Amino acid sequence: MAKIETVFCKRVPLKREEILNPSGAFWSGLQPAATSLLPTPLGRQPSEYLKYTQDPQKVGKVKNVNIKAAHNGTDIFFMLQWDDDTLTTKPTAEAPFIDAVGVIIPFKNDAPHNIIVTMGSEAYKVNVWYWRSDEPDKPRNVWAQGIGTTVTTKQSFVFSRGKWENNKWSVVIGRKMSLPEQKDDAVQLTPNMKTLLSFGVWDGGNKERGGIKAFCPCEIHLIIE
Repeated sequence: MAKIETVFCKRVPLKREEILNPSGAFWSGLQPAATSLLPTPLGRQPSEYLKYTQDPQKVGKVKNVNIKAAHNGTDIFFMLQWDDDTLTTKPTAEAPFIDAVGVIIPFKNDAPHNIIVTMGSEAYKVNVWYWRSDEPDKPRNVWAQGIGTTVTTKQSFVFSRGKWENNKWSVVIGRKMSLPEQKDDAVQLTPNMKTLLSFGVWDGGNKERGGIKAFCPCEIHLIIE
């Protein structure tokens, strides 16, 4: 059985802009949960091109990500930090891919752990809050019901800020916990809730994109204070 890890989401009396700042003093006072990442299996990729043209030894360059979480009763936030010695924020002909990160949460808080590996299933849809370094203030709302089924919604209520400094990314990504206007396209969260949580990290300098990334297949429980 996979080791169970926990990310505790602390309630704080702060406004959105204070928590959203990755350089804010508030974040330095929280203890991070360190999570190991693994490369996504090439055999599971829906693209035949990606499946057979990637070097499996090079997929998933990022090996660890540190996570902190907080909420103010209305909004919930995740601070994600990982090492990255190559800043890639603008696609070019020579380097067409960019750094990115995603927070993955199932729609149902009783979802089985294995749906994280398959990006959901017909019975257990997952929501991804997807941040890209070329659009740092415009994170996307994505949902999926299995590998190769990802849908990016036309409207996103996710917000974010990112900073690259000393060969390290610090990204804060968040959203209102309750979002009834998008109940079919976005997970609904509440205080005193426990659910599964996972992450994916794309290293653009390593030509990672789409299903080619580092991710956490282990069992992580998010506990919202």
